Amino acid sequence: MKERTKLALSMAIFAACWFLPVGHPRFWGAVQENLSLGHWYAREAVLLCLVPAFFIAGAIRVGLVVVLSTVAGMLYGAIS
Repeated sequence: MKERTKLALSMAIFAACWFLPVGHPRFWGAVQENLSLGHWYAREAVLLCLVPAFFIAGAIRVGLVVVLSTVAGMLYGAIS
């Protein structure tokens, strides 16, 4: 990226921060709603994604243990 582009981008970000309506209640309401939405999403992601993934991983592990023990039993029976 060119130096002029970096400078222009830095100035645009600074100007955006300078003119933020920090004292306005509507601004803080939006910030609070944003944080609340992030909290809700994190909780729902855990319940709807991670818990089923752990169940699936457990089922795969049980399936692998059954398959490997069956194969080991067949090998052990062939050896003896």
